[in-house]
Amino acid sequence: MALARWPSIIVVWALNDTNVLDANELKISGPAAFIGSNGGVTIGEGFLINGPVNGTMTRPENEAIIDMRTARNNGDDVTATKNQPYFYDENRGTGALEVYGSAPALDIDGATLAPVTERFFDRFDDDDDNITDEVLTRTFTYSHGLINRGRIFADGLNDGISATGIRLGANNTTELQGGFLNMGSLSASAYNNNATALEMGAMQD
Repeated sequence: MALARWPSIIVVWALNDTNVLDANELKISGPAAFIGSNGGVTIGEGFLINGPVNGTMTRPENEAIIDMRTARNNGDDVTATKNQPYFYDENRGTGALEVYGSAPALDIDGATLAPVTERFFDRFDDDDDNITDEVLTRTFTYSHGLINRGRIFADGLNDGISATGIRLGANNTTELQGGFLNMGSLSASAYNNNATALEMGAMQD
């Protein structure tokens, strides 16, 4: 089972007015998600911020989904039919990592992320056994150690506070096996300081 997966929304706030609060009173949040260790840590099934695989369906894909749902409504076991990732967009939620303050939304430092493996709950009773909280045997393993299909956003919020969406390998060697695939939204916003969507430091080839 993958160690980390984000199908929901995480928001971390550090909402303060620099014109009212002094430097000691101005609190800055930590990252929404941190993965790492000085000694190194391995995430065996990668890190996925989930969301839909297909923004636009092709006609054959749409027809295949209609046929699958019709069979399921008729009480058929469709676990063998749902054999491509796009079939499971109905099972996926859309995740988000959001930070307001100078910490990165996602901070990976001193970690190795193996390629992402995705698993699913049987929300629609595909095997027709009247159980919808079991984990399906169907899995998909992708080529990338880090995949974003959702939203990663950082906002410095206050005057002079920097913002970073993703920070990789700031202090310790970090490896994303297969690299990083961004299929969603990755952005940062700041006023009178740097806004960096992706910052890369000590990375393993």
